[in-house]
Amino acid sequence: MDWNWFFSSVAQSVAALVGVLGAFLISRLLNNESSYSRNRARTRELLRESDNLTDYASSRYFSWYNKRTLENGLRDVAGELKDGHEPLSPDEYYQKLGFSPYLPKEQAVSDIAQVVQRELERRSKPRQPSAFAIPEIASLRDPTYAVAARQDLSEEREAIAQLILRIKNHIREVREHLGAIRAQPERSRAMRIVLVAILILFWVGVVFPLSYLPVQADQTPPLSLAYLFDSSLPVRTMILAIAAAVFTSLVVALAVLNERLRHPATDLSALEDRLAPGSYSDFLRIRLENGIPL
Repeated sequence: MDWNWFFSSVAQSVAALVGVLGAFLISRLLNNESSYSRNRARTRELLRESDNLTDYASSRYFSWYNKRTLENGLRDVAGELKDGHEPLSPDEYYQKLGFSPYLPKEQAVSDIAQVVQRELERRSKPRQPSAFAIPEIASLRDPTYAVAARQDLSEEREAIAQLILRIKNHIREVREHLGAIRAQPERSRAMRIVLVAILILFWVGVVFPLSYLPVQADQTPPLSLAYLFDSSLPVRTMILAIAAAVFTSLVVALAVLNERLRHPATDLSALEDRLAPGSYSDFLRIRLENGIPL
């Protein structure tokens, strides 16, 4: 058997296979890196938009809206009682009248209970002046002022509603993006396996057969790693060593690149935090705690 022909044929065939696989892997890795860069940019964009929505939410007049709607609601409760209506429970008044969903329900119910209690005490002592007076600005008696105040409340309610729509849409985008990157799609486990397989093929199918050449006629070479470092053929040994070192370094670099295509845990955690409406505003968190969905 002509071992020279066998070793050279094996080396050429495996080298061609390694070249095809290597070209495919490099192309795939470059595509993964491009996808990874786009996803990282998208993550930064979503987090930046989250911060913008948080800033916008903080600029809305939630506290003013809560105070005004509470005053109006308590005034309506007192008005119904003064008109002779049978008192309802504080929870029923809370559901019936327009109290702000961004105010803790316990606080609103407690204030309603105080109004009911004071009005019932007033009924029991009809000749005595009421010991309780709802805070009221004198100018509220002016119909023009009342219309303007309700218009302001309506405008603020609409602005808050638009904010909530933006936040809900943003949360959907964050959830979709997080679902796409949570599994680290650019960091391929199959890529690691193929890179290891290519490295083994190169050493076993290319470097090792070439280290036996040339083989003397009618000689069956023994299986030994000594041929890789044959001092009698320094040029061949040097060429094989350089080629093997360069190719191995390239495969290792590709493996490192594949491992680096990993989305940081801090980014994933930040996106997960932004799935909760309460992370944009404490008032939205209070609304959810009140049992009122967005």
